[in-house]
Amino acid sequence: MLNAYPGVVLSAVVGRPVEGNEEVVAFLQVADPDSFDAGGMTAFLADRLSPYKRPMEIRVLATLPAAATGKILKHELKKLALTP
Repeated sequence: MLNAYPGVVLSAVVGRPVEGNEEVVAFLQVADPDSFDAGGMTAFLADRLSPYKRPMEIRVLATLPAAATGKILKHELKKLALTP
């Protein structure tokens, strides 16, 4: 669903531990960070995803960390998810 939103080039989600569970954190690489509408993205996802699948936080990065093969390095994203 994240990639279906206009302007999203690449996305990944990771879980962030919270008391008794975990929450979803989404990381996005977008075509134009200055014009990206995070509020619009939240509304878009609210119409399409169950509440437990919706990200609690959306972070826009210049590029997502990736290996030389292009695979997204989710362990790097998990570290970022834990930092404010």
